[in-house]
Amino acid sequence: MKILPIVAAILGFAASASGAVLATFTFTNVGGVPSLVPTLGPEAIAAGVTVSNFMIGSGAGSPTDEGASNALRITGLDTPSTNTGAALGLNAYYSFTVTIPNDKVVTLTSLSMELTGTNLFYDNTSANGHNARVYSSLDGFDDVIGDTLTRIGFIGSGNPVVNAVPLGGGFAALPGTSVTFYMPFIDNSGTTTRYLTLDNLVISGTIAVPEPDMAWVGAFGAGVLVLRRRR
Repeated sequence: MKILPIVAAILGFAASASGAVLATFTFTNVGGVPSLVPTLGPEAIAAGVTVSNFMIGSGAGSPTDEGASNALRITGLDTPSTNTGAALGLNAYYSFTVTIPNDKVVTLTSLSMELTGTNLFYDNTSANGHNARVYSSLDGFDDVIGDTLTRIGFIGSGNPVVNAVPLGGGFAALPGTSVTFYMPFIDNSGTTTRYLTLDNLVISGTIAVPEPDMAWVGAFGAGVLVLRRRR
C-alpha cells in the first residue's frame, strides 16, 4: 500500500475549486406565469449551495410573462420615487439569496442579466431611462451611494442590454453564510403602461472544500503505517 498517493489525493480534493454558473433565472413560462425558480448548476447542487426563488417586493409592480421570449415582464412599476432610499422604503425592489453550507467555501464572481423595457422610467440622473442600484447584504444599504455595487440600466426600447456586475474581494472565500442581492428600481413616471423585462439572470462563482485538518491527515497516515507493518 502506497501512503503518499492517498494523502496527496486527499489534499488535492480538499483544495480543489471550480469556476461555475451557480444558478440561472430564465423565468420560463409555466402555464402563462413566469417561473421565479432558479436552475442550479451541477457544481452548486453537488456542493449543497442553494439559491432562493427570485423575490419581487410588494411595491415593485406585477409580474407577467413576456410570451415567446420567456422573460419576466413587470408592469405598472411606479415607486413613486426619484431616489433609491424611497424605493427601498416602499419595497420596490427585487432580490434573491445565495446560501453556502458550512463545509464549503464559495467565491461569488459575477452577476449578469438581460434588461429591456419602455423608455418611461425615470431616475435622479436621467430624464429618459430606468435603472437600479445593486446591493448585497454583505454591505447592507444604509448608504445608498457608498453601499452600491453598481448601477444597471436601460434607456430606450429594443434589444435587451446585458448588464454584468463584477463582484470584488468582499465576495471571496465565503464559508457557511447567506448573501442576499437587492435591486431597487426607480420610477416616478406615473404611466401605467410602462414595463420592465428581465431575463437570463446569472450568478457565477467558484466552489472549494476547506483545507483538511492536518492532524487528521497525520493520524490517517500513521494508521496506514501500522496496518502495513502488521502485514
